[in-house]
Amino acid sequence: MYYEDLDFCLRVREAGYRLILVPKAHLWHKVSQSTGGEINPTERYYMALSSVMYFRKHMRGVQILLIPLYRFLSALRWTLKLITKQEWTSLAAYWRGLFMGWSAKRRQASSLS
Repeated sequence: MYYEDLDFCLRVREAGYRLILVPKAHLWHKVSQSTGGEINPTERYYMALSSVMYFRKHMRGVQILLIPLYRFLSALRWTLKLITKQEWTSLAAYWRGLFMGWSAKRRQASSLS
């Protein structure tokens, strides 16, 4: 739903297949329609969870140091945005998603695929 498509593309390449861009292809996508928009608690939870699980599954080398910093700064930005909008339920859902992603066992993070 969020990072799963990126995970799928990486796994396709790792399996030896090529990804092909079709410039003339068109896709109409209503962003966050299934979850009610980017500030909806469900969307915030799954975005946070999915991103953490994706990064845990794929980070290597220096990324192990950089990705947690990136996630922290991103979490700070979203926290401030949600506080400013007084979206307390979404804020709680967002942090619950982050916590669930970081606290999941490594095997669960790998099962994102």
